[in-house]
Amino acid sequence: MVQENVRLGLWTDHTTNRQQILATDFAANVMKTLVAVALALSAKYITQILRHWGLRYLRWKDRQSSSQRIGRQRPRTSLERGSRAPNIDEAAPDLTPSHLNCENNRQTNPLVVSEMSKGGLRKLFHKMFTGRSSISQLAVLVIPLSGAWVGLIIGGHYSATVATNRTALLKSEKCGIWMFDDENAGQNAASWADLNDRQKEARAADYARRCYGDSQPGEPTQCDFFYTRNITYSEPFYSYKCPFPSNDVSAPATQSVTFDTGLVHASVLGINSDKTHKFRRKTTCSSLRLDGPFMTKIVQHGSTTYFYHFGHVMGNRHEPLSNVTYSTTGDPFTWEFPGYKLATYTTSLFPELDYWHPIAEIAPPENSTLAVIFVNSLRVTYPRPSFDQFQATYLFQRPFES
Repeated sequence: MVQENVRLGLWTDHTTNRQQILATDFAANVMKTLVAVALALSAKYITQILRHWGLRYLRWKDRQSSSQRIGRQRPRTSLERGSRAPNIDEAAPDLTPSHLNCENNRQTNPLVVSEMSKGGLRKLFHKMFTGRSSISQLAVLVIPLSGAWVGLIIGGHYSATVATNRTALLKSEKCGIWMFDDENAGQNAASWADLNDRQKEARAADYARRCYGDSQPGEPTQCDFFYTRNITYSEPFYSYKCPFPSNDVSAPATQSVTFDTGLVHASVLGINSDKTHKFRRKTTCSSLRLDGPFMTKIVQHGSTTYFYHFGHVMGNRHEPLSNVTYSTTGDPFTWEFPGYKLATYTTSLFPELDYWHPIAEIAPPENSTLAVIFVNSLRVTYPRPSFDQFQATYLFQRPFES
């Protein structure tokens, strides 16, 4: 993406509801370096964390030792002391558990202060290991060091992957749908517009082949033109019901297939706003009849020409040129060229601007569009079954054949 077409700095991504900083590659590398340096400077604090952990362990160990001494200690009798029996109201202050714990805490707190002031981590571990078994010593040493090491690894990883979001905010004010002004532009401008449309179609075809092909998926960095790469739809729905206003338009004994996305948030299209609408894309594909009033044929000089009547094509002055939508001569399957010949006729939400007006039998309903695709198979055979949902891959019908 060109730098002049995006907004640098702080902006809000309403899709994730968080703020982001868009920067150039140089600025992003500087910020990542600062994070890495801050992580390196925090290494000394890890030593202090280990020291605090060791001191807390010593305090817990001292408390356990005091509890065990209290359990083993008992009062001596008068005969053992060689003196008179004590009065029942006379209590020995050194035998009270709470008193012993308080004395123990008074002894431990100076130890904590002393070790923290000295900074002797080696002496601290020596005190921790005194009287411990080999397994306990290994566990006490390995667990905190392993935790610190894992923390450094995780911190280093995140510092190296700070800039992982390639989303940018477009600042151009010339976005939207642009249409060629065929009424005021001249022939030269029309030629350039036609060339531009062909180039866009070629780029779109190359993008689809590179990024959506099953055999060779494209690189992620080369296939991120759209904000969302795919918009999922529900399972295909098959029906023998004709989807057109006239029930005699669909080919007999064929099913139509419908793809429905359901309600989708407009943010998947890259619209960044705190208030966005939802949209729904529903597409139905059906095969058309190749007989009756929708197609005629003329035989001249031994060649047969087929004419398909599904609407008339408009001229430059928006006048019908012919009531024939598409025509083909001969049997394409006999041509010595393996491939496909496609012809597509589409409508838009602005019928007055369309170059093709369909007949009433297949006219789309309100807020809908229609596309009629003529597929000529030029000596193409399938060596194995095709599972494509498009009818042309499994339905073969010659003109005027039942």
